[in-house]
Amino acid sequence: MARKLLTVILIIMAAAFIAVETLILIYGRKPYDNEADIVIILGARVYGSTPSPALSLRLEKALEYLESNHEAVIIVSGAQGMGEDVAEAIAMKRYLVERGISEDRVILEEESTNTFENIRNSLSLLGGRQEGRRLLIVSNDFHMLRAKLIARKLGWDAGTLGSPSPPSVVVQYHVREFFGLIKSLLLDR
Repeated sequence: MARKLLTVILIIMAAAFIAVETLILIYGRKPYDNEADIVIILGARVYGSTPSPALSLRLEKALEYLESNHEAVIIVSGAQGMGEDVAEAIAMKRYLVERGISEDRVILEEESTNTFENIRNSLSLLGGRQEGRRLLIVSNDFHMLRAKLIARKLGWDAGTLGSPSPPSVVVQYHVREFFGLIKSLLLDR
């Protein structure tokens, strides 16, 4: 009896994992074809003051989008983590400015330490004004479903633009994101 129950539980867990990962893959590859007024780029690890490969891919994806959208306000979001010489937001702004983005277009959000805080704190910089504004969140592909759900929880219908993930960590990021998504659904308020 106990063995059958364990088997059923494992099958349910495996099915849930497959279903969630399928949604993560679908949302990570959705194109964004609209013009956004606000672009939030979510932070990730910084080595010293240099963006990690995952963060560099996010920034490059944002730059591709911003090449044809010169009016969007950009919010770069992320605090200074352990082993980082600067806040992720500062490293991100520097990266964008060095590649031609006007410094006055980029707003820093340097307090957030997780995805929920990234989005909540970035949106709070807008003063709650959302009527008629279009929001785009840029991160790695695995992150897009959770980012969209968090924005929705905070009252915004956000578009998402996912960059590829570094190949060496794709599996690790996707497994971690499964648990991050579950945590976010249960605990983020």
